[in-house]
Amino acid sequence: LVLELGVLNPEDIGVELVIPNYPTEDGSITYTKEFDISSQENGHTAYRVEITPAMAGVFEYGIRIYARHEDLPHRQDFALVKWS
Repeated sequence: LVLELGVLNPEDIGVELVIPNYPTEDGSITYTKEFDISSQENGHTAYRVEITPAMAGVFEYGIRIYARHEDLPHRQDFALVKWS
C-alpha cells in the first residue's frame, strides 16, 4: 500500500489488515496485523504486510488506515479512520 502523506510523518499513520471471522490459535475470530513501513521516497510512503494463512479458503478482509499518536488512547477516539 502506498500513501502520499503530505506534511504527516509515516509514524503518524497506522495501517492494518483486518480479517473478520478468521480463526486463530487463541480462539478469537478476528485477525489483525499491522503493516510495516517498507520505503519512503518522493513524498510517498510504502507499507507492507505479510501473512501466512492458517487454512485454505476464501476470506473477506479490510485495510484500516488510522491516525496514530501517543495522546490518542484508542484509535476509535478519532473521527478519521479510512477503510479500503
